[in-house]
Amino acid sequence: MEKKRNLASKKRKKNKKYANSDEEAVDKLVEKAFDSVIGKEKYTPLKTTEWMTKMIDKISSGLLKRGESRKFIVHCSIAARTASLSICSANQCCWDTQNDVAVYSEWMSSTVFGAVHVFYLTHRYSK
Repeated sequence: MEKKRNLASKKRKKNKKYANSDEEAVDKLVEKAFDSVIGKEKYTPLKTTEWMTKMIDKISSGLLKRGESRKFIVHCSIAARTASLSICSANQCCWDTQNDVAVYSEWMSSTVFGAVHVFYLTHRYSK
């Protein structure tokens, strides 16, 4: 059952339609970061702080390498993946809907669930 769920998840991700280039770039950065930081490791609460710190560093570095002129905020959540996984998260942003963007991406292994939000904010020096 677990293998089928992972394959279905990978298929959905492969066929995912992106609303803009920011979504695609963040999705790829998140996937690469989770694969390199956590990979096939089993979930352990003792490592979550270390994992999240590394995740945020890798994603932020990746965004900076893209030459991003907008300010951005990276938020990362990691939880144990169980049959009763339940995460409730909310955010509210008051911003310019023409230029500012919020992107959400998630990653799963057999024991770890990860979610990342990236908020792009324009400012007067943005290109």
